[in-house]
Amino acid sequence: MIHATEEECEAIAKKLAELLEIDEAGWERAARWIDRLALEDGLDLCAEWESPQEFATSVVTTLRWYIDMERFSDGLASVHDYDVAEELFWTIFPDWRRSGL
Repeated sequence: MIHATEEECEAIAKKLAELLEIDEAGWERAARWIDRLALEDGLDLCAEWESPQEFATSVVTTLRWYIDMERFSDGLASVHDYDVAEELFWTIFPDWRRSGL
């Protein structure tokens, strides 16, 4: 596992916020969906809800120590390949079964 640096976390949060802003369902609905999925998988994201940027930053902050940069095929450059917020979220969400958490 290669943990994300602060710079990588900032880039991931920025991209997640951008994807939430353009989501067809609206950013709040997309964010609620992501939050619900995380809760169903056993993790409270402790998300902030003031804006897409606040939500994304708080989610990445919560997950910071679990983000495995090896899951991005081309490192940080791969972050820009995502078109849907939920897909990016599942890439940064920890794989509980593999990590033993």
